[in-house]
Amino acid sequence: MSTVTVEKVQGGQVYLRALERRLAIGDRAEVSEEFAAYLVDERGDFELVSEEGDDVVDDDESIAAQIEVGECPWCDEYEGENVGMHASRSHPEAWDEFQDEED
Repeated sequence: MSTVTVEKVQGGQVYLRALERRLAIGDRAEVSEEFAAYLVDERGDFELVSEEGDDVVDDDESIAAQIEVGECPWCDEYEGENVGMHASRSHPEAWDEFQDEED
């Protein structure tokens, strides 16, 4: 059975029982082609990583897109128009890092 690499590109953290690990935006995992098809096609919050590594959405673009639509990119606990306020209080290190990269 061959494996492929997938990367989490949107949504909050997710625990994948098949891998026994939690993945957040930007995390990559080696999975079977069948499981990759499920993650990419059915879930929609993962993308295949090409051998060259250029088929994946940039982390900052993905985070900014989630914030724009009112989703917290670091958890599934908040949705609304005040993502920045939520993130600065609930995920201060990740929020500060994101803000520094945006400047």
